[in-house]
Amino acid sequence: KIAASGNVRIKFDNRLAVTDEAVYITDQRLLTLTGAPARVTSGQDQVSGKVIKFYRDSGRIEVQGGSGKQIEAIFHSGDKGIQ
Repeated sequence: KIAASGNVRIKFDNRLAVTDEAVYITDQRLLTLTGAPARVTSGQDQVSGKVIKFYRDSGRIEVQGGSGKQIEAIFHSGDKGIQ
């Protein structure tokens, strides 16, 4: 387990995570970001929320809001449109 807190910035793959607190559980390959709000950016795409869980093996991302906190996602499809 690796934990960090206070203006955390993590670069991985082609992504940047910005959050107040991050915990990486190595045996599960699970990165959990918590903050106000936590945000993951990849190029022009981004997702933000109170809690973001990133499953490294599958690439799946779970985003949770909180009391009064909204989830925001921005995805640019390029020339292909939404498929």
